Formats: sequence, structure tokens, C-alpha cells
Amino acid sequence: MQKQLIGILLVLFVLILGAYIVIYDGNTKNSTSATSANLVISEALRNSEVMSIEIRSANQTLLKASKLSNENKWMASQLSADSAYPLDKTHLAGFVQSLADAKLIEAKSKKPENHHRLGLSSVDDEGSSAHLVVVEFESGDVRMLIGNEATNQAGQYIRYADDDQMWLMDKRLSLPEEKYSWLDQSLLGFTAKELISLARTDEGKQWSLQRENLDGEALPTFRLSDFDAEEDELRFETILEDVVNNMLSLEYTAVFLLNSFEQSSLSPVAEFELVDTNQQTHNVKLFENEGNLMALFNTVGEQSYINNWIYELRDYQARELVKEYEDFLLVEPDDNEVKEQE
Repeated sequence: MQKQLIGILLVLFVLILGAYIVIYDGNTKNSTSATSANLVISEALRNSEVMSIEIRSANQTLLKASKLSNENKWMASQLSADSAYPLDKTHLAGFVQSLADAKLIEAKSKKPENHHRLGLSSVDDEGSSAHLVVVEFESGDVRMLIGNEATNQAGQYIRYADDDQMWLMDKRLSLPEEKYSWLDQSLLGFTAKELISLARTDEGKQWSLQRENLDGEALPTFRLSDFDAEEDELRFETILEDVVNNMLSLEYTAVFLLNSFEQSSLSPVAEFELVDTNQQTHNVKLFENEGNLMALFNTVGEQSYINNWIYELRDYQARELVKEYEDFLLVEPDDNEVKEQE
């Protein structure tokens, strides 16, 4: 009886051990398929050069960029099929590096009816919040959907466009919010050290700022033409330099191809002329359009491509330029104002 009991226990032990080995081996294989060894971008693709990137949401193409042949320059064509615009490579490089380093760490559902729960429905589906990313390499391409960020751990959900399996990867990708987000923000393309003068030229509102120090070493300082230091005082000490820096660091929130923009809606606001240390003249015209300040440029050199576009400027920055001569001066309150305040 005891021998029979030992035999039964031995058989049970062997069965349990076998089941454990099967389960453990299965879990190990499943874990291995979603650990650090499993890169989002295959090793073969990672070792080849990126040639183009497209990022789409359900509503629009946010980025359609390609690298120019034999040049380390990227151009975007999501604004116009006929005219490409330079990209800010900082955003692009960060995105590509994060994608190249990303690893699949956990397999999720492969049921199509669950895709929307992780933000991974096709961008062609109504209400989709996913982003379709297509990266073309010299040796192939990869198409994937980027979904929600994980809430209880670092990472983001993805799935390959031709596969229902959803995954959690260990990175969160920074994606463009708008089709202008990753464009090169530089406009005039030079600094205050390369500027000789900045003048407002529209009739009746003229003023001029002239560079005082041209040695190229010290921080540039400017003087206001016709300013009499004995009679007047500047509103604040750095007001002239601030206006120069605002002009040279203008940023835009949207850009439109000039030959397809309805210019009849533009109301003139101000005109400016800049002269650089190479004696090159650059012109800037500001317009009002539906409450926004727009800018047209007429410049030369590498930045001359901006002449073909019209820019919607960041309002707070651009309006600082719309000054008249008196706006530079400190205005003393008259006697009546002082008495009223008392």
C-alpha cells in the first residue's frame, strides 16, 4: 500500500514538474519576444540610412520629409506638393534616435476590436487618435501606429500597420502637434552683431536705429536717430536692443505659400528696412489678417526662400515691433495728471 502511494506521488511529481517546465519555458519565450532584444526598428534597418519620414494623424499629414541627395539637409513637403520647406533637424534627429533605441517590452491584445482602447485604431477610422509613422530606409521601410502613452509606467503603445498585435514599447515619442511644428523657425538668418541698422519706413511713422559699436566683439548697442539725450529719456535702458532682437528672432505659428494666399484680406501695418554688415538690404512688411499679424520678407542669400512664403507671427513678439518714435521715449506725466493721482 505504501509502495503504491509512493508510486502515485512520484507520478504526480513528474506531471507537475513537466507542466511547470512547459509553462516556464512558454513564459520565457514570450518574455524573450518582448524584451530588450526586440527592437522596434530591426537591426538591419537601424544600420541603414533614413531617407524619408511621414507622420499622419486622422485629420492631416503632420510631416512629410525627405533627405536631399548628397546633402545633409531635410525638406518638408506637407505644406505644398510643389514647394518644399526646410526642416529643423533637431526635432527630426531626436525622433529618429528615440525610435532607433525603442524596445518592445510587453505584448498586448491582438484583437482588432481592442485597438481603440490603446489609441491604435487605423488613422482612416473615424475618431482615431493614432499617428501613422512611415520611415523609409535605404534597405526597406517600417510602418507603425503610435498610440496612447502608458499611464502606470513609462512607455507608449504601438502596433505595426500590417499586424493586429499591439505592444508596449519603453519610449515615449515626441510627435509634431501641427504641420508647422518641425519646420525651421529661422527667418532672416543673422544676428544683431551682423546688423548695421533697423528702420521703420512707412510714411509718417519713421524711426531708425543705428549700430554704435562695430568692433564685432562687444554686445551690439544702438542709438535712436534724432534722439537728444539732454531733452529726452528712453522708456527703459535696453528698449532699442530689445526691438532689434525681436526683429531678428521672429517666430511664426503658421506659414503659407505666397502665390496661393488670398492677399486682398491683408491690411498694411508697418514696413521695415534692415542693412547688414555686408551692406545687404532686407525688407519686412507686416499686415493684419483676421486679428493676426502676418509678415512678408524680401531678403537675399541662403534665406531668400522665405520670400516665397507669408508667415503668421507670434503675436506678442511681433506687436513689440509696431512702435512709433514716441513709443521709445519716457513720457513724464503732466501737472494735471499728477494732481489727479494725488
